[in-house]
Amino acid sequence: MPKRVDASMDLLRLIREESLEPEYATSTSPGNRRVLRLLVYGFIGCLAAMSAMQLRATAPSVRAERAQLIQHIEEATAEVDTRRAEVAALGEQIDALRNSSLSSSSISDDLEQMAMPVGAKALSGPGLEISVDDSTLTDDPNGQITDTDLRQLINGLWEAGAEGIAINDHRLTALTSIRAAGSAITVDYRSLTHPYRVRAIGNPRTLPAKFSQSTGGSWWQYLQSNYGIRFQVSSSKNVKLPADSSIVLRHAQIR
Repeated sequence: MPKRVDASMDLLRLIREESLEPEYATSTSPGNRRVLRLLVYGFIGCLAAMSAMQLRATAPSVRAERAQLIQHIEEATAEVDTRRAEVAALGEQIDALRNSSLSSSSISDDLEQMAMPVGAKALSGPGLEISVDDSTLTDDPNGQITDTDLRQLINGLWEAGAEGIAINDHRLTALTSIRAAGSAITVDYRSLTHPYRVRAIGNPRTLPAKFSQSTGGSWWQYLQSNYGIRFQVSSSKNVKLPADSSIVLRHAQIR
């Protein structure tokens, strides 16, 4: 007797539905996958909780170390300021002794004339006051002033004929170094704060034009036009520059 068509179809359906091992079908059922997913999520949650607890436990010590480091920096800065003041006071005493020991007024005048260009004496006269700061228009790192930018500015002023320059009340000389220390800019290893205030003594009629034509002037025009770095220049009839307190007497000879 020939088989029924529906019976053969039942056999094919059974082969198709039970082609996998029963154990495999059981392990990959939706219910088991859901349990496995919950176990994985729970494990990840436990790791996150343990990490958070560890961070919370170490946070007080990190804050204490940071506060201690800030205190050390502030103490070191105060110590440097104190030493600078002492050096300045000793420099004044040396000047007084030198002037009292000079018998010739012409020699004293010559020394005064030589002391001003090298930064050993305070200087005042007409010139420029320049204020520069980072850009507020963009988060582009190119909008932040670097030590190279400040060196270009200072060199441009010297090139334009400046007789004396100070940045943030620090007199610049041939021995001055402008460098980067992390995210800060230092002048003779002393950190500068924003905004950077540059004062230069020179002929107010020619200094601005010559600076704009210098390499440093072109550099800063590019920074201002392309990155929005703030750059303001104004003329002044009475620019005052302090003496460089780092200049000390290195050699003396009694005759």
